[in-house]
Amino acid sequence: MSTISSDTLFHFTGSAEDLINIFRNEFYPRYSLETVRELANGKKVDIAVPMVCFCDIPLSKIKNHLSTYGYYGIGMSKEWAKKVKLNPVLYLRSGSDLEKYLKILLIDLVKKDKMEKEIGAALKAATNLLGYIKLYEGDFLRNDTVIKNVKFYNEREWRYVPEMPGEELPFLLREEFENPVTRAQENVKLQSTKLSFEPKDIKYVIVKEEKEILAMMRALQQIKSKKYDKDTVELLTSRIITSEQITKDF
Repeated sequence: MSTISSDTLFHFTGSAEDLINIFRNEFYPRYSLETVRELANGKKVDIAVPMVCFCDIPLSKIKNHLSTYGYYGIGMSKEWAKKVKLNPVLYLRSGSDLEKYLKILLIDLVKKDKMEKEIGAALKAATNLLGYIKLYEGDFLRNDTVIKNVKFYNEREWRYVPEMPGEELPFLLREEFENPVTRAQENVKLQSTKLSFEPKDIKYVIVKEEKEILAMMRALQQIKSKKYDKDTVELLTSRIITSEQITKDF
Protein backbone atom coordinates (compact mmCIF):
# COMPACT_ATOMS: atom_id res chain seq x y z
CA MET A 1 0.00 0.00 0.00
CA SER A 2 1.37 3.43 -0.94
CA THR A 3 2.43 5.78 1.86
CA ILE A 4 0.40 8.92 2.49
CA SER A 5 2.56 10.43 5.22
CA SER A 6 6.35 10.45 5.18
CA ASP A 7 8.82 9.87 8.01
CA THR A 8 10.55 12.99 6.68
CA LEU A 9 9.46 16.63 6.52
CA PHE A 10 10.79 18.53 3.52
CA HIS A 11 11.64 22.22 3.22
CA PHE A 12 12.19 23.46 -0.34
CA THR A 13 13.80 26.60 -1.66
CA GLY A 14 14.58 28.17 -5.00
CA SER A 15 18.39 28.12 -5.10
CA ALA A 16 21.50 26.25 -3.99
CA GLU A 17 22.62 29.42 -2.22
CA ASP A 18 19.49 29.42 -0.04
CA LEU A 19 20.03 25.75 0.78
CA ILE A 20 23.67 26.33 1.79
CA ASN A 21 22.56 29.20 4.02
CA ILE A 22 20.29 26.78 5.88
CA PHE A 23 23.30 24.53 6.60
CA ARG A 24 25.33 27.54 7.64
CA ASN A 25 22.74 29.44 9.72
CA GLU A 26 19.97 26.86 10.34
CA PHE A 27 16.31 27.81 9.77
CA TYR A 28 15.50 31.50 10.15
CA PRO A 29 11.77 32.30 10.21
CA ARG A 30 10.58 34.84 7.66
CA TYR A 31 7.31 36.71 7.36
CA SER A 32 4.92 35.21 4.84
CA LEU A 33 1.62 36.72 3.69
CA GLU A 34 -1.54 34.78 4.55
CA THR A 35 -5.23 35.58 3.92
CA VAL A 36 -7.64 35.31 6.86
CA ARG A 37 -10.85 36.31 5.07
CA GLU A 38 -12.82 33.50 6.72
CA LEU A 39 -12.13 34.94 10.18
CA ALA A 40 -12.76 38.59 9.26
CA ASN A 41 -16.48 38.57 8.45
CA GLY A 42 -15.88 38.02 4.75
CA LYS A 43 -13.46 40.94 4.34
CA LYS A 44 -10.19 40.24 2.54
CA VAL A 45 -7.65 40.66 5.33
CA ASP A 46 -4.01 39.79 4.72
CA ILE A 47 -1.51 39.37 7.53
CA ALA A 48 2.13 38.33 7.39
CA VAL A 49 3.08 35.58 9.83
CA PRO A 50 6.67 34.62 10.81
CA MET A 51 7.22 30.98 9.92
CA VAL A 52 9.32 28.15 8.56
CA CYS A 53 7.28 25.73 6.43
CA PHE A 54 7.69 22.03 5.70
CA CYS A 55 5.62 19.50 3.79
CA ASP A 56 4.70 15.96 4.83
CA ILE A 57 4.70 14.43 1.34
CA PRO A 58 6.51 11.23 0.26
CA LEU A 59 9.10 11.68 -2.50
CA SER A 60 6.90 9.62 -4.83
CA LYS A 61 4.22 12.33 -4.68
CA ILE A 62 6.31 15.48 -4.46
CA LYS A 63 6.85 16.40 -8.15
CA ASN A 64 4.22 19.16 -8.28
CA HIS A 65 5.52 20.61 -5.01
CA LEU A 66 9.01 20.91 -6.53
CA SER A 67 7.78 22.93 -9.49
CA THR A 68 6.00 25.36 -7.17
CA TYR A 69 8.46 25.81 -4.29
CA GLY A 70 11.87 25.06 -5.79
CA TYR A 71 14.19 22.21 -6.73
CA TYR A 72 16.52 22.50 -3.73
CA GLY A 73 15.57 21.12 -0.36
CA ILE A 74 16.39 19.48 2.91
CA GLY A 75 14.57 16.55 4.48
CA MET A 76 14.38 16.52 8.26
CA SER A 77 13.40 13.57 10.45
CA LYS A 78 9.99 13.63 12.10
CA GLU A 79 11.69 12.83 15.41
CA TRP A 80 13.47 16.18 15.11
CA ALA A 81 10.21 17.90 14.10
CA LYS A 82 8.46 16.66 17.22
CA LYS A 83 11.41 17.58 19.43
CA VAL A 84 11.34 21.21 18.24
CA LYS A 85 7.52 21.29 18.52
CA LEU A 86 6.53 21.64 14.88
CA ASN A 87 2.87 21.04 14.15
CA PRO A 88 0.68 20.42 11.11
CA VAL A 89 -1.33 23.50 10.14
CA LEU A 90 -5.08 23.63 10.65
CA TYR A 91 -6.79 23.78 7.26
CA LEU A 92 -9.88 25.95 7.33
CA ARG A 93 -12.71 25.52 4.83
CA SER A 94 -14.95 28.51 4.19
CA GLY A 95 -18.45 28.01 5.58
CA SER A 96 -17.47 25.24 8.02
CA ASP A 97 -18.48 25.06 11.68
CA LEU A 98 -14.80 25.36 12.60
CA GLU A 99 -14.72 28.77 10.88
CA LYS A 100 -17.77 29.82 12.90
CA TYR A 101 -16.28 28.72 16.22
CA LEU A 102 -12.92 30.42 15.61
CA LYS A 103 -14.61 33.64 14.53
CA ILE A 104 -16.75 33.70 17.70
CA LEU A 105 -13.66 33.04 19.84
CA LEU A 106 -11.56 35.81 18.28
CA ILE A 107 -14.31 38.44 18.18
CA ASP A 108 -15.31 37.71 21.77
CA LEU A 109 -11.72 37.93 23.02
CA VAL A 110 -11.14 41.23 21.22
CA LYS A 111 -14.25 42.72 22.84
CA LYS A 112 -13.30 41.49 26.31
CA ASP A 113 -9.69 42.58 25.94
CA LYS A 114 -10.83 46.18 25.53
CA MET A 115 -12.53 46.00 28.94
CA GLU A 116 -10.46 43.56 30.97
CA LYS A 117 -6.67 43.63 30.80
CA GLU A 118 -6.35 40.10 32.23
CA ILE A 119 -7.80 38.71 28.99
CA GLY A 120 -4.64 39.85 27.16
CA ALA A 121 -2.84 36.51 27.47
CA ALA A 122 -5.84 34.65 26.02
CA LEU A 123 -6.11 37.08 23.12
CA LYS A 124 -2.41 36.74 22.34
CA ALA A 125 -2.73 32.94 22.42
CA ALA A 126 -5.66 33.18 20.01
CA THR A 127 -3.77 35.45 17.61
CA ASN A 128 -0.77 33.09 17.81
CA LEU A 129 -3.18 30.38 16.71
CA LEU A 130 -3.74 32.34 13.47
CA GLY A 131 -0.16 31.46 12.50
CA TYR A 132 -1.16 27.80 12.29
CA ILE A 133 -4.31 28.31 10.23
CA LYS A 134 -4.25 27.97 6.45
CA LEU A 135 -7.08 28.10 3.94
CA TYR A 136 -8.21 24.77 2.54
CA GLU A 137 -8.05 26.31 -0.93
CA GLY A 138 -7.55 29.74 -2.47
CA ASP A 139 -5.34 31.87 -4.70
CA PHE A 140 -1.56 31.68 -4.32
CA LEU A 141 0.98 34.42 -5.09
CA ARG A 142 4.34 33.06 -6.22
CA ASN A 143 7.09 35.16 -7.84
CA ASP A 144 4.60 37.96 -8.66
CA THR A 145 2.26 35.47 -10.37
CA VAL A 146 -1.19 34.64 -8.97
CA ILE A 147 -2.09 30.95 -9.25
CA LYS A 148 -5.86 30.55 -8.98
CA ASN A 149 -7.82 27.95 -6.98
CA VAL A 150 -4.92 26.13 -5.35
CA LYS A 151 -5.91 23.32 -2.96
CA PHE A 152 -3.46 24.06 -0.13
CA TYR A 153 -4.65 20.96 1.73
CA ASN A 154 -2.60 18.84 -0.69
CA GLU A 155 0.61 20.39 0.66
CA ARG A 156 0.20 18.66 4.05
CA GLU A 157 2.07 21.53 5.65
CA TRP A 158 3.82 21.50 9.01
CA ARG A 159 4.90 24.85 10.40
CA TYR A 160 7.18 26.52 12.92
CA VAL A 161 5.77 29.84 14.14
CA PRO A 162 7.98 31.51 16.78
CA GLU A 163 6.29 33.03 19.80
CA MET A 164 6.94 36.76 19.82
CA PRO A 165 8.28 38.29 23.06
CA GLY A 166 6.30 40.55 25.37
CA GLU A 167 3.29 42.31 23.89
CA GLU A 168 4.57 42.22 20.32
CA LEU A 169 1.91 41.14 17.85
CA PRO A 170 2.65 37.79 16.15
CA PHE A 171 2.00 39.21 12.67
CA LEU A 172 2.46 42.21 10.37
CA LEU A 173 -0.32 43.94 8.46
CA ARG A 174 -0.11 43.83 4.67
CA GLU A 175 1.07 47.46 4.35
CA GLU A 176 3.90 46.76 6.82
CA PHE A 177 4.90 43.59 4.97
CA GLU A 178 4.92 45.34 1.58
CA ASN A 179 7.28 48.03 2.88
CA PRO A 180 10.69 46.45 2.10
CA VAL A 181 12.47 48.40 4.86
CA THR A 182 9.94 47.42 7.53
CA ARG A 183 9.87 43.81 6.36
CA ALA A 184 13.68 43.58 6.42
CA GLN A 185 13.84 45.07 9.93
CA GLU A 186 11.20 42.68 11.24
CA ASN A 187 12.87 39.66 9.61
CA VAL A 188 16.17 40.55 11.29
CA LYS A 189 14.41 40.48 14.67
CA LEU A 190 13.44 36.87 13.98
CA GLN A 191 17.06 35.69 13.92
CA SER A 192 16.94 35.15 17.67
CA THR A 193 14.11 32.65 17.15
CA LYS A 194 15.89 30.40 14.64
CA LEU A 195 15.09 26.71 14.40
CA SER A 196 18.22 24.68 15.13
CA PHE A 197 19.21 21.16 14.10
CA GLU A 198 22.11 18.73 14.11
CA PRO A 199 23.44 16.98 10.99
CA LYS A 200 22.07 13.67 12.33
CA ASP A 201 18.55 15.15 11.95
CA ILE A 202 19.00 15.45 8.17
CA LYS A 203 17.71 12.55 6.08
CA TYR A 204 17.94 14.05 2.58
CA VAL A 205 19.76 16.86 0.82
CA ILE A 206 18.17 17.74 -2.53
CA VAL A 207 19.84 19.60 -5.38
CA LYS A 208 18.39 20.17 -8.82
CA GLU A 209 20.86 18.31 -11.04
CA GLU A 210 23.55 15.66 -10.71
CA LYS A 211 26.29 18.07 -11.77
CA GLU A 212 25.63 20.09 -8.57
CA ILE A 213 26.37 17.25 -6.13
CA LEU A 214 30.14 17.80 -5.99
CA ALA A 215 29.70 21.56 -5.56
CA MET A 216 27.29 20.96 -2.68
CA MET A 217 29.77 18.60 -1.01
CA ARG A 218 32.50 21.24 -1.28
CA ALA A 219 30.17 23.91 0.11
CA LEU A 220 29.50 21.73 3.16
CA GLN A 221 33.24 21.23 3.66
CA GLN A 222 33.75 25.01 3.73
CA ILE A 223 31.23 25.71 6.48
CA LYS A 224 33.17 26.89 9.51
CA SER A 225 31.43 24.83 12.16
CA LYS A 226 32.43 21.86 14.29
CA LYS A 227 29.13 20.29 13.27
CA TYR A 228 30.44 19.67 9.73
CA ASP A 229 33.61 17.66 10.24
CA LYS A 230 35.00 15.34 7.53
CA ASP A 231 32.97 12.29 8.58
CA THR A 232 29.75 14.30 8.83
CA VAL A 233 30.21 15.82 5.36
CA GLU A 234 30.80 12.36 3.90
CA LEU A 235 27.63 11.09 5.58
CA LEU A 236 25.57 14.03 4.27
CA THR A 237 27.02 13.57 0.80
CA SER A 238 25.64 10.02 0.81
CA ARG A 239 22.20 11.53 1.44
CA ILE A 240 22.23 13.88 -1.56
CA ILE A 241 19.67 13.16 -4.25
CA THR A 242 18.52 15.29 -7.15
CA SER A 243 15.17 16.66 -8.23
CA GLU A 244 15.89 15.02 -11.60
CA GLN A 245 16.00 11.62 -9.86
CA ILE A 246 12.80 12.31 -7.95
CA THR A 247 10.98 13.35 -11.12
CA LYS A 248 12.13 10.32 -13.13
CA ASP A 249 12.45 7.49 -10.63
CA PHE A 250 9.94 8.00 -7.81
